[in-house]
Amino acid sequence: MAQMVCINVPALALQLLIQREPELRNVPAAVMDEKGVCIRERNRAAADLGIEVGLRYGAALTRAPALYVEPLQPERLAAAHEQLLSVLFRLSDRVERHAEEPGVYWLSTRGLLRPYAGIAGYCSTVRERLADAGWTAAVAAGHSHFGAYVAAKRGLEFGAVSAAAERRAVRAVGLDVLGLDAPQRRRLERLAVRSIGEFLRLPENEVELRFGRLAGAAYRLAAERENLPVLPCEEAADRRLRFQPAAPVRRLESLYAELHPQLGAFLDAAVARGELVTALFLSLEFEDDSVRQECVRPAAAGCDLKLFERLVRLRLDGVEFPSPVQAFVLQGEFRLGRQHSLELFPHTLGRSVEGEGRAYSYLRARFGETAVRFAHPADSYLPEKKFSWRSEKYFSSEARASTSLDAAEARAPVGTDAAAPDLQYPCVVRRLFAEPRPFGGAGVSAAAGVPAAAGPYIIATEWWHEAGARSYYYLYGQRQRLLWVYFDAKSHSWMVHGGL
Repeated sequence: MAQMVCINVPALALQLLIQREPELRNVPAAVMDEKGVCIRERNRAAADLGIEVGLRYGAALTRAPALYVEPLQPERLAAAHEQLLSVLFRLSDRVERHAEEPGVYWLSTRGLLRPYAGIAGYCSTVRERLADAGWTAAVAAGHSHFGAYVAAKRGLEFGAVSAAAERRAVRAVGLDVLGLDAPQRRRLERLAVRSIGEFLRLPENEVELRFGRLAGAAYRLAAERENLPVLPCEEAADRRLRFQPAAPVRRLESLYAELHPQLGAFLDAAVARGELVTALFLSLEFEDDSVRQECVRPAAAGCDLKLFERLVRLRLDGVEFPSPVQAFVLQGEFRLGRQHSLELFPHTLGRSVEGEGRAYSYLRARFGETAVRFAHPADSYLPEKKFSWRSEKYFSSEARASTSLDAAEARAPVGTDAAAPDLQYPCVVRRLFAEPRPFGGAGVSAAAGVPAAAGPYIIATEWWHEAGARSYYYLYGQRQRLLWVYFDAKSHSWMVHGGL
């Protein structure tokens, strides 16, 4: 039986326009992007005149001089989202919103199908309720987020088939279901990529690098490696707490005293819902009508009051108020889970993972969201491009486990038991320079008669620039430090690329 239902409200901004101006339903009408440059959505009458999504405004007017065009207004989209949520939350207690595509939602159907005589009756009821509210929507069921998404986009019925049959059917669907623009689809077609299955054979890192952020988000949705449950929208009314002190707050310590009980109530509400907080947003409203918003993210999702208080203090310490604080608002990002479940599988190898997480949270709270970044492997032949630096929202449990294991193995000498508690060995870490540097050390070249510790390792360079080859060696430098060097035939000099 299907686990979730996907709702697709196509052309959300255009539907808003027609709700306000019903006479535009049968005349050519379109909505532009926020910059007023290209057509974002158009109705059937405009499409019949050759108006396509992505067409520039001037070109659209040459094809349809009587075209009615209105720029996209984000505040109206936000209001429409709230209206849709008010309808959908009456049909399910868990509603998830598509992060990149307005008008796409998922509903959890667990425990809700009996009054509707099955999944088909439930989908019909959702469709009718949305129609009563003035929205035209496609509703379909599936075993996964992407399966239900494809079914809603294509009008398919996956509710009665098995999960394996759904996956096979989804992989045969064309790329137009992903919402990629025409130039991106043409580039993929040149690579003989025309279906979802062929799209998923591409390297994930290269998809976002070469085709953009939206293509990367579409890839991650299509590749859904775990059948995740529906995660509730963070915009729901019970996920926002606004508090107005009895008197305006002029000092930070007074603000912390007012914040402590409200933050505790906010986290207790998350615990009662069976959720963990992945990010906390604090908005300060001042008497001069200005607003300051801060965001803190723990290294791992949780509801620890002391930890969040410490993060807020690190972020706000030293901040000067333009005027007294008359109110503050607490909001958050959440995921399913319970606090006690985080302690079921403690990681005891190596150094304290909890200590690492706290240090990571404190650094980010004090110096900003991008203060700490992690190296991720990338597909590249150039050694200095084999990784990229990214900021992470929080440590994943898988990353914590692998980090602890690697640290424990690195501390143990080769040929000994890695779990022996009394054996300690310094961890060897490679340092790779972003660009090779001229090496001016004495006595390191082969001509000087110093033997290489290892090498040569030959890497062909014609893959990324002019034809040639680099012969890499590990040589001993000062204090017996191993250096990773190569001889540059073009400049007839030695270059150092890193060290151990």
